[in-house]
Amino acid sequence: TVCFILDSNAVPLLCAGNEVFERVTELREQKIEDQETIIKLQQNVIEKSNENFQSVKSTVQEELKSYSSVLTKSCSSALSSKKLEAVVKKVAVTEEMSKNAIVYGL
Repeated sequence: TVCFILDSNAVPLLCAGNEVFERVTELREQKIEDQETIIKLQQNVIEKSNENFQSVKSTVQEELKSYSSVLTKSCSSALSSKKLEAVVKKVAVTEEMSKNAIVYGL
């Protein structure tokens, strides 16, 4: 009777436990594979982000150089010595004219 009880109850449970253990092991292996895939994809995302960052960085540097050269050219032409001399002369003449007074009459 003890053997019958063990055979009818314990052995099927042990077999079912073994099947569950195998399934858990299989799921663990799949989880590890999935995690490896996730890590590879995250590395790809990081690489692409770095590439985009480098691209933006180089574009900004090039545009700053372009803007700087345009600004330098426009400022140098705007502040050329001839233009400054002309402005100073104009201001000097205007000041002289404001000091001159014309008296009519007498």
